Amino acid sequence: MKTTLQYLLERKDLAWHNRLCYSMTYEMDTPKEGYRNEHSEAVRDCEIVEELITMVKAKEAEEAELQGIRLLDKGYSPVY
Repeated sequence: MKTTLQYLLERKDLAWHNRLCYSMTYEMDTPKEGYRNEHSEAVRDCEIVEELITMVKAKEAEEAELQGIRLLDKGYSPVY
């Protein structure tokens, strides 16, 4: 079964794909002509999914710490 983090990572890929599709350049900071609203939504989707991933990782790290497991060895970065 898929975890919350796995789901969010998939959504992250989709959000960044959409952002690229609505962007004029590979820098993804300028919308294509006629797609300003879609580009703005895609940018916000990227921000939201990044925030959620950070929250889930922090929660998992906290739960693991309570159980005495170190997630730093598994590629998780500490959240302060």
